[in-house]
Amino acid sequence: MDNLRAILDTFSEEEKKALHAFVQRQKIRKNRKDLQLLELLQEETVYNGKELLIQLYPKTKNKVAYHALRRRLMQHFIDFITLSRSTDQTIEGTDIMGILSLSHYLFEVNLESIAWKYLKKAENQARENEQYHLLNSIYNLALANTNSEFAPNFDELLRLRNQNKIFAEQEERAHIANCILKNQLAEAKREGKVLDFDKIMNQILEEWDLTKVVTERPRIRFNLLSIARNAVVAKKEYYSFESFLRLNYDELLKDMMISEKNQSYNQYYRLSLLYMLAHLLYRNKKFNESLSYLEEFQDILESSSKNSKSYKTSFYSKFTLLKAANLAFTEERDKAIELLENLLKKNKSILSTNDVLNTHLNLVFYHFQKDDFKKANKVLLDFGHSDTWVEKKMGKEWVVRKWLIESVLQFELKNDDIARKIIAKIKQKYASLLGQSNYQNSKPFLNLLEEYMRYPQRVTQSDFSEKVEKVITFAESSQQEDLQEMAFYAWLKSKMERRNYYETLLELANKVN
Repeated sequence: MDNLRAILDTFSEEEKKALHAFVQRQKIRKNRKDLQLLELLQEETVYNGKELLIQLYPKTKNKVAYHALRRRLMQHFIDFITLSRSTDQTIEGTDIMGILSLSHYLFEVNLESIAWKYLKKAENQARENEQYHLLNSIYNLALANTNSEFAPNFDELLRLRNQNKIFAEQEERAHIANCILKNQLAEAKREGKVLDFDKIMNQILEEWDLTKVVTERPRIRFNLLSIARNAVVAKKEYYSFESFLRLNYDELLKDMMISEKNQSYNQYYRLSLLYMLAHLLYRNKKFNESLSYLEEFQDILESSSKNSKSYKTSFYSKFTLLKAANLAFTEERDKAIELLENLLKKNKSILSTNDVLNTHLNLVFYHFQKDDFKKANKVLLDFGHSDTWVEKKMGKEWVVRKWLIESVLQFELKNDDIARKIIAKIKQKYASLLGQSNYQNSKPFLNLLEEYMRYPQRVTQSDFSEKVEKVITFAESSQQEDLQEMAFYAWLKSKMERRNYYETLLELANKVN
């Protein structure tokens, strides 16, 4: 694939518009070849190199000019990405790097007093955010300028630099530990091994001399647990991870009691692990227990007045979505809908694109649970993005779930042909995804769904009933059973038994426990 097009395809529509403006920031004139190339790369038609050459230089077919043009556009990409990342506060260390660059410049132009002021600011931020490799650069710059009258004591700077070196080496070992953990989890997934998280984690911590470090630095523990959790989500092995995560949360609380780190630092990682645990309990269908942990989460969030704004930005949307999901499974659908509607109305400014899409899709599901199909369809139509765009943002599995909801919704709205076409589209477009071991139960279910939509009268026949029960029983007994899949099984079972969908869903979810 064309390298320029591959990079361009990672951008959102907003980013593409910003890139277009960025490319013509210096000179606005007609017939610019770099803009023409950019526009050709954004077309649905995928051109090869020869076709692009003819489009851009139809008369001369000048290969030298064409390759020079490609290099120029790539430089625009590099500059645009560099600028975007340097102003993106979600990327760790960007603000500190900016202050450090400013300090370099101020020393070069002999504004030493101001340089030391900003270097101290960079040092404080880097230490607070555990950016120890950046701290190395800060101390090296400070040591190189100690002949200034504004400089702190040389010996003290050297002591801080040497102390920081120990932390930087710990950070490096932790990074290697993260890589090893990822590799071991990926290998276990490939070979179909049962994941013994406690054993794997303890071996890695011991081998890389991090056992004590994780008790002193919650961030390292959290990063390792996040990697393990990603493997759990990929394999849907939520049950095997629960006791391990509970143990680590308890250990974090114990470590916080004796930690010398400031309270806000500790609370951030406590909230992160608390959310992780509450989400896992929801996935394991322990809804009331999950809500209990979310109450603890909310108490911490509301009591952290110093960091309330940053915590709200980081956690509020995830917290609200998870609370609504639990409420929907504890006969509180109206509260769940109210929570999400308020999230979109009153807090949209702090929501990411992913948050907005998840909120909309969950609202569709909750209205569907209430048999309010017209309202559910209205929310679905308000998405405002193509499925191709959504897939790039949210992934294939998310789009499959959206299409499944859309299919059963259209069937309930008596649009049988549309419903069946959506099922056929899922099977055709995502055949490779459905062929993976994690989705081995999905294809038989889609076949049953399609059969029911084509021949609704078969729903009460014994052979169809046996096939449905076989699929649902497998899901209930499997460790890889997924709560979101259960929602669709429940719909088919409700048709088979001629019962209310929501009652059937709650019965299935509670039966697993």
